[in-house]
Amino acid sequence: MKKISLVLLFVMAPLGAKKVASVQKDAVQKTVVLKPSQKQHNKTEKKVEDKKPDLILEDKIAGVIYTDHDPIILTHKELSRPFTINGQPQTKDDITKARKMEYDAIYVWNMPIPEEAINNYIKSLKNDYGMTNTDLAEKFDKAGYSYEEGIEELRRMLVVGNLFDFKIKSRLVVPEDEVRAYYNSHSQEVPAMYQIRKGFLSEGILTPEERKDLKNNGKHSDLVDWMSSYWLGEDDLADSLKHIATLENGAIVVMMPTGNGYELIQLVKKKPKRTRSFEEAYKEIADILRKPLFEKLVKQYEDELDKKYKVIYF
Repeated sequence: MKKISLVLLFVMAPLGAKKVASVQKDAVQKTVVLKPSQKQHNKTEKKVEDKKPDLILEDKIAGVIYTDHDPIILTHKELSRPFTINGQPQTKDDITKARKMEYDAIYVWNMPIPEEAINNYIKSLKNDYGMTNTDLAEKFDKAGYSYEEGIEELRRMLVVGNLFDFKIKSRLVVPEDEVRAYYNSHSQEVPAMYQIRKGFLSEGILTPEERKDLKNNGKHSDLVDWMSSYWLGEDDLADSLKHIATLENGAIVVMMPTGNGYELIQLVKKKPKRTRSFEEAYKEIADILRKPLFEKLVKQYEDELDKKYKVIYF
């Protein structure tokens, strides 16, 4: 019997001093060396080549966030999404920042979102907007997410939202004396407001005398086809409506003839100019004063995250 010589080549990846998340299996390459007589004998045999399936690259690693535990993998697809799940513009840094906050919330502050909570949130979302699972999937798809990715992104939003409430919003306390100082140093005048509505009166419904009564004192206004009313501030009035301040509630401000009737504008109600009380202005002023504090706390927290979790992009 003729001998066959086997040459075995073992290839192993060296291990560094640092921790490695996973180590690939040792690769073993086998080379078969045949003697000349065997090569000649095999020429008559039909060669069979193994056909390898076509491989499609679905995604690739584009970055890594190093944490105290396992690293967070950032894919090219994830970092390339120009919009959030809500359709808001986002950058690569915004996406990375959200992943850091999610990790910090779950593994440092122990604030994960239970499965029941995310299910209830999705149910509420569908009820509020009259959506089905298909509608939700289409919304996710428009933003560049699969259905599963969209659900995971909603979960991440809830986690980060809870973290913000805990780390940032709970510290947004504005002393009352600061609110009062702002109140006293800024004008609190509320301009006059006018509630008006537009309507249409068909030709022939009222006599000229009755139309005069309608214009002067609002009589027969129930015969007008009125639209919903709305409020306008004193500064929002057109020049042609400035005289509205001198009229009484119910007066017809404009009666303009058209080809088949009259277009009308009526003053429904007016509120005179006044000064806001401290209690009425408190929330708005407090929100104004909280804004720079909010931005300061967010910046401090983001700097803290940058020091704790290093990022490498490929």
